[in-house]
Amino acid sequence: MTNPSNNPFEDKTIHMTTDQTQPSPLNERASFNDVIEHNDIVQGVQAPKRLEQWPKWYQNHRRNSAALSVLIFAAFLVYHVMQIIGDLLSGK
Repeated sequence: MTNPSNNPFEDKTIHMTTDQTQPSPLNERASFNDVIEHNDIVQGVQAPKRLEQWPKWYQNHRRNSAALSVLIFAAFLVYHVMQIIGDLLSGK
């Protein structure tokens, strides 16, 4: 890096602030690559890209399923830790 113009620490344009605008609802469903756009064209409708775009009943079902999965996993971990502690105390 002998060329001083390529030094990122001295480049003043890197840290300039930019105006952030809120995306419009139409842009939220816009696909971000050609494969997803092609899939939308083949289906004839735009598939939801975010959880908020799914129906409310599906959002609640998905949230409840995730919570149940986490609780089952936590119970599994607690059970195994208790089993290990019991085995250590009994001398196995």
